[in-house]
Amino acid sequence: MIERATSAKKIVGLLRSGKPVMLAADMDQGVDNSVFVPFFGIPACTLTAVSRLARLGRARVVPFVTEVLQNYQGYKLTIFEPLADFPSGNDEVDARRMNAFLEEQVAKFPEQYYRVHRRFKHRPPGMASVY
Repeated sequence: MIERATSAKKIVGLLRSGKPVMLAADMDQGVDNSVFVPFFGIPACTLTAVSRLARLGRARVVPFVTEVLQNYQGYKLTIFEPLADFPSGNDEVDARRMNAFLEEQVAKFPEQYYRVHRRFKHRPPGMASVY
C-alpha cells in the first residue's frame, strides 16, 4: 500500500524498476485527474492515472480480474495480455478503453462486480445524481 499523498513519485519509481503496481481503475476518486467517459452508457468519473503512470513509468498495462469462487472457497485470478498501444497519448481515449474492458468483464460475471463503491458518485456539471 502506498499513501495517496506521495503515491505518484513512489509508483513511478516502482514501475521504472520493473516492479508491478496494481491500480483500481474503476474507482470514482473525484474529478481531479479524471475524465467523464461512458461506463455502461452512463458518464463515469474515471481516473486518468493508469495512462499517466504507465507513460511516466514506461510500463506495460496488464489488465486482470478476480472472481470469487463458489461457496467463497477462494479466488480465481485471470490475467490478460498487456494492452497494445497503451497509453495512446490521449488520457480520455485510454480511460474509455479501460471502461470498455471493464464493461466486457462485468457483462461476463455481473454478480461478481463490486458495486458498493458508488461508481457514479460524481457527475458531469448539470447532470443529476444516479443515486
